Amino acid sequence: MVNNAMFNPSIATYFIDRYGVRLELELSEESLESFSDLYPNSLRKVMGLKQSPLDKRSKLFLQNKLTINADGKKLFAQVVSMHGAKKIMRDVITGEILKQQPLDSPAQLFITIKYSFHNKLPKVLEFKHNTNATLAFILYHENQAVNNYAYLSKTQELHLNWSDSFYTYFTSNTLKRQFKYPAMGYLYIEPRMVRVETLMRYKDIERLSGSQKSIKSYFLKDNKLLINHKHLSPDIVNISYFEVSELGLKLTNNSKSIDKDLLFVGVSQQYYVDKLPSSVSSEWNYFNKYTSKILFNITDPVGPYPSFIYKETPLFEWKNLIKQTSEEFMTPVEVKTGLIVDLPLVGEKKLWSELPTKKQARQIIEKTLQNIRIAFIEKEPHRLSAELSKTLHSSNPSLQKELQKLFAPSVVRGGYGSVKEFGDFEIKRIDALNANNGFSINLRGEVNIIARHWGHDDNSILTYQVIIDFVERNNRWFIEDFSILDLKDKVL
Repeated sequence: MVNNAMFNPSIATYFIDRYGVRLELELSEESLESFSDLYPNSLRKVMGLKQSPLDKRSKLFLQNKLTINADGKKLFAQVVSMHGAKKIMRDVITGEILKQQPLDSPAQLFITIKYSFHNKLPKVLEFKHNTNATLAFILYHENQAVNNYAYLSKTQELHLNWSDSFYTYFTSNTLKRQFKYPAMGYLYIEPRMVRVETLMRYKDIERLSGSQKSIKSYFLKDNKLLINHKHLSPDIVNISYFEVSELGLKLTNNSKSIDKDLLFVGVSQQYYVDKLPSSVSSEWNYFNKYTSKILFNITDPVGPYPSFIYKETPLFEWKNLIKQTSEEFMTPVEVKTGLIVDLPLVGEKKLWSELPTKKQARQIIEKTLQNIRIAFIEKEPHRLSAELSKTLHSSNPSLQKELQKLFAPSVVRGGYGSVKEFGDFEIKRIDALNANNGFSINLRGEVNIIARHWGHDDNSILTYQVIIDFVERNNRWFIEDFSILDLKDKVL
């Protein structure tokens, strides 16, 4: 998880394996004096500090200022390396280490300290920090991040699980990682779809399904979910893979390259519905021997409801208590263009066609974009095609795929987003269509996209440039063709 501690000038990173603890210190100029007892006399002389035997003062420092006790016994510690280098800079938004480090990064002092275990593997480690420096820290047990970045206090206690480092933990409630549960569940209630999304450690889900190849078929057979009191099997099951780290979950397309201890599997079970259901319920049967509760969130059109499911009472249930719901309906795009006269007994008659004015074109575009947004509320493919046919001049699968790129784009955590609202747009050009009674328009604009997956609401803004061909039939406007020239995330 990205937080302020991650960007602290001085960082302590602990690595634990079966041989001991390795501490990597990254010290800023402000923290240098706090660790001066570890420096050789040549460096102390440059700093204007008193010179004294290094072995004696460094040993005293490590025994009193930066100690680790294993099951109550102090571990032997020694400095194994020390060098100067530039600070490792991170992206302020994502927290990821920058691939191209800035040339003006501040100089840091890097120190490596090793603490050796005694004859047996410890159950509890106690970390003591007694310097004046403000250190942010993170700890890894066999590649598994145990906590989010935090500030190192005077004393911290760590309980080690050597069978599975995922269950190693600090006793302090402030030192937890973002994804501390081996499984998490999310129920999404939407007007045309119910989704049950499960995030589970690869180790656990493999035990359930038998093998990685069997995961999808295992969850397709699951018919425990009750929608309107009727047992249903999912219409679709999508499988995604995520690498878990101190930054959270990151979607990966190459699960085989990820350490299985750091791999989560996302299972999205999707059920088509005709309208918002009256009730949804089921049981959660994915507990293991280490857990008695899991995080479970329910999200409906009104809002999210975070909660827990307990091993003793594994039921979860949603009831439709929304008092006011309104369906959105598409409306015919009727905008008059050209020369129109009102004849007695006949009524309005278009004598000839003309290109729409920018005002008329804007009305046609706004109504059409809203109609397509409403059409994409449908999730079942045949229903979606039927709704789109109300605004498309002809049925064309490739045209529907092109529309989906803008109206239901794929998102970084897997799955698809939907249009929340369209921003303003600019009409670049309007041209006549020679073969048909219509026009072609080139426009550029912005659209707000929202995607709800795996317990997150991802909001983004896309900028787009499209060419839309419109034709008029029976005084209504339809899309003849739709081509995306440019589509990308807006740089804020």
